[in-house]
Parts: sequence; structure tokens; C-alpha cells
Amino acid sequence: MDYDPSKWVDKSNYAEWGENQNPVEGIIIENYLQAQQLNTCVVGVQGPTDFNATPPVLVPIQLGEVRYSYLFWGQTQQSDTSAWYIEDQSLDDYDYVPGLAIGGVYANPSEWDKCKVLAEEVLATLHVP
Repeated sequence: MDYDPSKWVDKSNYAEWGENQNPVEGIIIENYLQAQQLNTCVVGVQGPTDFNATPPVLVPIQLGEVRYSYLFWGQTQQSDTSAWYIEDQSLDDYDYVPGLAIGGVYANPSEWDKCKVLAEEVLATLHVP
């Protein structure tokens, strides 16, 4: 993905977790962008994951040249509104393939609308190898 550094800061980091810090030892990788003008707006990678049951309804959405399936979670916690964007190359006839990383957008409900617009500008630039 390409992003405008006047709008976003790359906050990605890599950390090693030992047996006393996390039940799963190894390296934890967090890849996300933080919006410059919004306090809680983040575009990151969610997953790999699965839905542990029947997948929820995924809505097709076109962002630039990229086709996604969109899943709006709404307000999942008191201070968190979120949505997932699953790039359609990761899908087979809209059946989610468990274990694939997916794009996530997260923000405080008061910043959600502005965050979604900014995030979709970035998500529209995705280049899949």
C-alpha cells in the first residue's frame, strides 16, 4: 500500500516475546499506520484469523483498482469502531480462506467517518504480489 506521509505515520514494530510474556513464543509483528490528524485512527493488519463459525456477510466494495469484501463490525468496544477489508484475491467465490491476513480499520466512534475516508484512500493503493 502507498500512503501520504503528511497524513499517516508508519507505526509498525517487531517484538520478541518470551515464555513469560506471551503463551506463544516468537516474534510478534504489528504493521499499522496511524493517522496524523486523528488521535485514534489506525489502518493495520488483522490476522491471520478465522471466524470460528459461519463467516459473517461480506459486502463487495471497489477501492480504486482493488476489489475488497468489507465487513463492518461497528462499535465492538466502548472506544472502538472497526471494519475489515479482505482483498478479493484472498477469497474463492466469497468463501473466506481462514488464516489469511486482512486489513483492519479502527477508530473511536467520534472519528470513524473521517478515518474511514482516509483509510480507504490507502486501501485503494494495495498492490498484491
